[in-house]
Amino acid sequence: MKKSNYTSLAFKLIVFFAVTTYAMYLDITIITNRISAALSLTFSFIFLYKCRKNVPLFIVAFFIFYCNYSIVVGEYFIGGNLGVPTEEIKTTEIYGLTIRVLLIFTSIVSLFFKSRIANIDNFRIIPRDNIIIFYGLLLVLIYIFLFGINRGDFSTYTISITPMYEYSTIMFLVAYFFSGKSSIRRYLLIGIMFLFILQDFYYGGRITSLQLMILFLMLFLLERLSVKLILLGGSIGIFLNSLIDVYRQQYSLESINLIGVATNLVNNFFVFNTPVYAYHASATHVAAELLVTINDKINSFFMFLSHIFLGASNDMGDVTHYVKEHYFYNHGGGLIPSHFYFWLGWLGVILISVIVVIILNKLGSRNNHYLKIVTVTIIFSVPRWYLYTPLSLVRPVLIVSVLFIIFNIVHHIIKGSVGEQKNIDSSSLSVKNIQ
Repeated sequence: MKKSNYTSLAFKLIVFFAVTTYAMYLDITIITNRISAALSLTFSFIFLYKCRKNVPLFIVAFFIFYCNYSIVVGEYFIGGNLGVPTEEIKTTEIYGLTIRVLLIFTSIVSLFFKSRIANIDNFRIIPRDNIIIFYGLLLVLIYIFLFGINRGDFSTYTISITPMYEYSTIMFLVAYFFSGKSSIRRYLLIGIMFLFILQDFYYGGRITSLQLMILFLMLFLLERLSVKLILLGGSIGIFLNSLIDVYRQQYSLESINLIGVATNLVNNFFVFNTPVYAYHASATHVAAELLVTINDKINSFFMFLSHIFLGASNDMGDVTHYVKEHYFYNHGGGLIPSHFYFWLGWLGVILISVIVVIILNKLGSRNNHYLKIVTVTIIFSVPRWYLYTPLSLVRPVLIVSVLFIIFNIVHHIIKGSVGEQKNIDSSSLSVKNIQ
């Protein structure tokens, strides 16, 4: 290791220990809460800047930065109607601890993320040609489109999409992998993806459609992507989110005034309310951590691990649901580091921060079919694993890995059968020619 590398590492460790000491031991006041919020946003911007030459990871960094911006502005600098109206746990102490959890997470990620120029070939998925698998998955997607929504007449927002609809993004990815070079198949996939997004919008959803849009960029526009294009797309996305927020208040298109939406967005300092409410759920995690016994924390953590393999369930492993049912009301979600604070305290925050930065440093590092699929999965899943549950950092990867193995076996069986049939036909033709 060069001397400059040692110096850089020493500097990062000094900053890390300074931030950690500040977060753990300095008294919590309104002033220190604002300082912590400003530092969190600063570290988020540093991470964003370090990703400027790696466009796929810039998508991740931009989303995290915008969420943290919304939290900091909505809860610490402007407040009022930009924050969550629920006052039960919105104390200086609890919101002070929660912002320090976020501060440690953002500092570790930004300090230890390795800035590098992206090799697009390590992100570009090259499809294999298997018409049987492709159209089979297309039928599955059509089924999900028709039956993966809880339809009904709603006057206020309610969760309409099912887990099956949420995980449809993975099916789109696998279907693309077996679409081959056929333009017709790609246009079919894009068309159905567009319908999924519209339907999610219609029922007031935002996160699933956001994941599909990120997937669309990674599959169909990867080589054209630039930082400017992402910032432009992000601006349009911010406006669409505000549009959907207005729409789902009454589920009526008549209530939408485009100029009014734009004006309201500016007046609200471009704050995205989804991360603000997810942050409130994180604060309930932090508040409950002070009350839950060690045994319950351990049981909750091991139940969470079981969810990775057995699927999510509304038990102790779902921290947000458990806290809501037994301690403090929340609106769902919860930033990834607060879950680990609930289970393991400050050590848990450091642990998940290190895990996340290791994963981010590995994304796009090798040109391998499977690793590229995993990389794209982690990138398009960022809205869920950052704002909702750490389960979304692991389970989609597990599911896509299983599907990758199964369909690759099926692919080779089909291709093998076709190859054998061609050999038989060739042999028959040769015999006839000899005769």
